[in-house]
Amino acid sequence: MKKIMLSTMVAAVGLTLVAPTASEAASKEKLNKKNVLVDKSTGKAVKGFKVYKGKLYKNGKLNKGYAVVGSGASMKLYYNAKLKKGLKTAKHKQYLFENGRLTKKLVEFKSLFYYKGQLANETIDGVTYTYGKNTSGSLAEQFVENVQMALATNGDTAAIITAYLEENKQDTSAYHSLKYAENVNAILPSFLKTGSAEEIVASFNAVVAEAKKAEAEIVKVDKQSKELLAQYQQLQKTWGNDEAGKAQHIAFLKVMQTEMAAVYMEMNNLPDTTKWILTSEEVGLKYDQVLRDTWLQSLIKIADLQGLSEYIGYGKFATPEQVTVQNKEQAKAFLAVIKSYTGIEKQLLSAGVVERAGVDLDTYVQQFETTIVALEK
Repeated sequence: MKKIMLSTMVAAVGLTLVAPTASEAASKEKLNKKNVLVDKSTGKAVKGFKVYKGKLYKNGKLNKGYAVVGSGASMKLYYNAKLKKGLKTAKHKQYLFENGRLTKKLVEFKSLFYYKGQLANETIDGVTYTYGKNTSGSLAEQFVENVQMALATNGDTAAIITAYLEENKQDTSAYHSLKYAENVNAILPSFLKTGSAEEIVASFNAVVAEAKKAEAEIVKVDKQSKELLAQYQQLQKTWGNDEAGKAQHIAFLKVMQTEMAAVYMEMNNLPDTTKWILTSEEVGLKYDQVLRDTWLQSLIKIADLQGLSEYIGYGKFATPEQVTVQNKEQAKAFLAVIKSYTGIEKQLLSAGVVERAGVDLDTYVQQFETTIVALEK
């Protein structure tokens, strides 16, 4: 799993992460007559957070709400301007503070065990704790609880499962051979079954198998893309700026579009789980969007070579209102280009039109044709 940025974790529970402050003894700040913390040399309010004489200030004013200051063993928890009194957890219950400071001994708080301020995750006095839970009982039952907790708190679910498998002498080589193993944790919440240890292991192995298929698709597409790009770059050196050179250039771009359309169609025919891995927002690969955008870039280049750049460009499609008596012949040529695409390539083009012009392709073409007919009367 990709490491969650500390600031992201803190923000998720309504806290504010603050960098450690300099020693008060060496303070370059003071309170002005309005009790605003200012820089001594400039007289301006101190930006950000600052602890001054035991109180936390934000942008020169006393802090409001929760804020975590510092890192490691020196972290402190403030509520408003002062250290938070009593026991309080922070960062998805990963840390426990007492009177604003990390607890030092083994402490049980709200059914979770903390050691030195963090969720206990080791053996202490002969008792084994995992993510704050006493796991000295049934390993399988505890494994299920640990996985469920990791899913609920965006923990490293894959690490918990592989550790369990390895402890039980089961093969984890398929997972460890994944090139993009960090993506597995993003996949698991949608596909992992957690009713029992057996269900977890079976569904985890199924996800890994689908992730392998997705990686194979990525490797194949990446190879094809690099080969096409290398060929394109080499041929560009031979194409002139005359009509024959432009025609060769356009012909190759159309070959590239056909290749990309074939890949897009193949991806859509993959098993649902594999396709989801490649396209979902959760995993972040969004290969369908990448292919659509790349295909559209080829169309933009074709239009440019044909002198139609005013009709289509990066982030735009011309509107019917732009068609005039003077440029209607160009508009006809533009329509001829976009109407020449059929099948899957028409789908790719339509996605670009919807995104940039706000209407579907057929409606877009009809609007242009209606405008041209009106101008020819």
